[in-house]
Amino acid sequence: MVAARQQIPLPFLAKIVSQLVVRGILDATRGASGGVKLARDPATVTMREIIEAIDGPISLNLCARDMSACELSLTCALCDIFAETQQELVAKLDGISLADLALRAEALGEKA
Repeated sequence: MVAARQQIPLPFLAKIVSQLVVRGILDATRGASGGVKLARDPATVTMREIIEAIDGPISLNLCARDMSACELSLTCALCDIFAETQQELVAKLDGISLADLALRAEALGEKA
């Protein structure tokens, strides 16, 4: 049902669920009466946490995460821009909870 509603292949959804279980965002129970549910209050689960559970640390560019890893950081006009933009993106994603998303979806007429 979730895979169809979100228009994603079932194997991909299974992989996502598995990663979210490992990170403690979801609980999964096997068996006839099993299923998947949130492991925590949705107000405490951030978009950043979900994205990083699935894709790893957010990184616009190598220098955005670790300017010392870029040998051009002292002479590159983009390094500071990438670093600032990444900080803003991470802060924005940290400020949006799963509960916030459910409210937005409800306002748009979606079923959460």
